[in-house]
Amino acid sequence: MNLHTPSLVFCILLLAKGQVLGYDCNENIPKSRQQVLLEAIDLRREPIPYIANLPNLTYSCALATEAFTGISSILGLPHDGFTITSPFTTWDETLKTAVANVPYKDLWYPRATQVGCAVDMQTEGNGSPYVILKCKFNTFRDNMNYQYM
Repeated sequence: MNLHTPSLVFCILLLAKGQVLGYDCNENIPKSRQQVLLEAIDLRREPIPYIANLPNLTYSCALATEAFTGISSILGLPHDGFTITSPFTTWDETLKTAVANVPYKDLWYPRATQVGCAVDMQTEGNGSPYVILKCKFNTFRDNMNYQYM
């Protein structure tokens, strides 16, 4: 009887295919805000001299789900990315400011073609709202090969 409960939980997770119930990528970050994020990240990912041009990114809901849950769709191999906290002003300005404050090394993945982000809005003790932005790129740091011009 004790083994039935873990087996049932495993079967439910298997049927759900790792999806998070109640998480909607386009609801967490609407498409208009996804575009703001893509533009802000692409601006920060300007190419470094002597290294091949970086591709423009597209938005991935699978990576956004991973950023939201912290659980990789490939077991044991989480994607690289960043997490940053930024005070809330307006949505567009907050997202742009957050990306502008991310260390360059956490944005520059030469092989990345997709990014997915999740936003969590919280309130400080004094009542000031702030945003936690988490983004994941579709590349693994261990497998990066730089292409020189």
